[in-house]
Amino acid sequence: MASTEPFNSASFFLSTKPNRSLSVGGRKLWICLIAASALLVAGAGAAVGAWLILPFAGFEIVLVWYAFQVITQHDEDYEMLSVSGREFSWERRCGREVNKLKGSCCWAQLAKYNVGGRQQLELKYAGKSVTVGSQMSDEQRKALARRLQLLFQNV
Repeated sequence: MASTEPFNSASFFLSTKPNRSLSVGGRKLWICLIAASALLVAGAGAAVGAWLILPFAGFEIVLVWYAFQVITQHDEDYEMLSVSGREFSWERRCGREVNKLKGSCCWAQLAKYNVGGRQQLELKYAGKSVTVGSQMSDEQRKALARRLQLLFQNV
């Protein structure tokens, strides 16, 4: 999910992507299987007189299809952070939105917060604040915070 490659003491590169263990074809297969099973059960219920189950089965299929559509919209999400010498560059894609932040490590600040029992990192620069490491686990974010603090302090 996350890879870090130190180039030297003043360089750092991080790239994260969400874990997608189910392909688009796999999602289509699962929606068909879920729809078939829901319609089979609803059809059996309708056959014995419980015909009101049919609209609920259809609603269930539509909700599962919508959930898979939302997942598909985020298939290309990523986050990249690089530090080279005195400069940093951060970029994140979430859905169709791409955010970027570049600047000098001398003026950047790293803030750590605990939100709901989880550590959150924010990179602050030039009046802007961006969340870093949103696709990472707490342990990975803590290691990232230590590494970035060292890089920003050594500038």
